Amino acid sequence: KSNNVTNQQIQKNFVLGQESTGQTYDESNTATTENYNHRFNMRFNYTIDSSNSILFIPTISTQTNESNSYMQGQTRQNEITSLNTTNTYGSNLSGYNLNGMLLYRHKFAKKGRTLSLFANGGYNKNDGNTSLYAAVDGDTTYTLNQRSNFLKTGWNLNSNVNYTEPLSRKSFLQVQYGLNYQESESDKRTYNYSAASSDYTDLDSLLSNTFSTDYLTNKGGITYRFMDSAYNLNIGVDFQNANLDNDRILPRNNSLQRSFNNILPNARFQYNFNKRKNLRVFYRTSTNAPSVDQLQDVVNNTNPLQQSSGNPNLIQSYQHSLAIRYNA
Repeated sequence: KSNNVTNQQIQKNFVLGQESTGQTYDESNTATTENYNHRFNMRFNYTIDSSNSILFIPTISTQTNESNSYMQGQTRQNEITSLNTTNTYGSNLSGYNLNGMLLYRHKFAKKGRTLSLFANGGYNKNDGNTSLYAAVDGDTTYTLNQRSNFLKTGWNLNSNVNYTEPLSRKSFLQVQYGLNYQESESDKRTYNYSAASSDYTDLDSLLSNTFSTDYLTNKGGITYRFMDSAYNLNIGVDFQNANLDNDRILPRNNSLQRSFNNILPNARFQYNFNKRKNLRVFYRTSTNAPSVDQLQDVVNNTNPLQQSSGNPNLIQSYQHSLAIRYNA
């Protein structure tokens, strides 16, 4: 269990642009968040015989979250108040994650020749509701009184096959292939308060969205490994094809498909000065698909003065990671 209370003060001074000169924005924000989290883990390791083994690791986690915030903001132009806003926001969220990792390893009669099969999959679900009451007083005065319900689900499967063939007593060649699939769906419905029914019954189509995304990758490559008492070296490269499919149903139908091809190099080097000192260098590249929240083009109006929205045209990200570690 965690319980957090945040008090935040923001002051902005606008100095660029003729219309913004002398403009200031002050905001006072108080937020409370209470979170409960449960995690269950198991590890199952079975040695079938001297040549075969199985490792299975399932995990389950559940979470509930309740948060409330109150915000007051004021915009001033040359010491004259031009805009006041107040904002009360609350949310009740819950979710769970189920995951399982399975690894099978086989050693052939020839020393150094191995085969491994890896699979990792999971399912997640998050749902909840939020409430928003906001009042803006300026050249135009208006209020927002809304409630939203949302449901997010997703599942993923990551699999990999590795085969290692010894080239000599100290060098090896590894061939690998991996298949990864992710599917996510999100359904958010926002309703405005209706005085006629005294309830939240008016669907706001601009703030409601039903969206799904699928991400499929195929990756194959080779790795060269050299192992010696003083140092060892791994150098590899993978070719990856990825396909991203986005489908939107609400507020209007739209679909987008994209395909990406990437070269992903990787390297690892370790030098042992002695039994107690060593230097390790790691380099790897990877890609990541945008999340359903980043893709979903529904307006987030938690703060009516600073609204945001996802972008369904986002492409994958390409990352380089370099790490150097010295141990003594």
